[in-house]
Amino acid sequence: SAQRDPLSHEYTMAEDKQQPVASKPQKALKYENDRDVKMTGMDNEDPIEGKPIKIYHFSIDKLSEDNTRFWFHAIEKQLRTQYAWQAIELHARIRSEAYADRLVRKSNWQRIDMKADMIIEMGLTPSTVLEVKDQRNAGEKWQYLKKRFLKSSNTKKMMKLMRIFTSMWDESKHNEKEFYHALKQMFVEFKEMNGDNKIGLDDLCILQYLHVLGDRYATLHKSMMSSGIELTEDYVLGCVEDVMQLWKQERMENAS
Repeated sequence: SAQRDPLSHEYTMAEDKQQPVASKPQKALKYENDRDVKMTGMDNEDPIEGKPIKIYHFSIDKLSEDNTRFWFHAIEKQLRTQYAWQAIELHARIRSEAYADRLVRKSNWQRIDMKADMIIEMGLTPSTVLEVKDQRNAGEKWQYLKKRFLKSSNTKKMMKLMRIFTSMWDESKHNEKEFYHALKQMFVEFKEMNGDNKIGLDDLCILQYLHVLGDRYATLHKSMMSSGIELTEDYVLGCVEDVMQLWKQERMENAS
């Protein structure tokens, strides 16, 4: 069970039964230009005060391709512990628009969703936070992240294999036995992603081919491995042919 942190972050939102309290009328603001926008009915409105949302401290490595399954397990457990998982469950049960409408009409659900949102973002890198910032609520963010990081594809399988094959022992991070278990865990994650222990020889051939092409094809290699497209032999060789022709044309222009 989670321990309460005395340094908990606190955020404020309105409760269902609370209503804004208007302050005493004030003199109308003077505008320098008649074209200036006048905030009708808003200048005298006091802010709404509500019960703070408490976020209990926890630590977790930021979400990446290498820790995907563990990250989703750990964050789900944290959401359940802080009674915010019900927001994710509700979003999964009803349509996205119905969920968004529920948040507008029910401030108690809005509070729970905001808490879930904050917990999720605490486990993301700044770049991933910016990637999901346009998702309207925690339910949509969770759904987006699952599709982005958990969806299995040949490209992701090959990226996982690439990390396995290029893993080097770093004494500053692991001792010999710890490194073995870390490497074994990578194979377990690949098995879960692939569905079994088998990997096609054609896939291994393409993987090794891309790996040994060298710096000249580094940009192409990176773009293909992150594109999500199926890395078939025809596709890979076609891309390599395009780069070869580009380099040939550049050499001819430099020689002239």
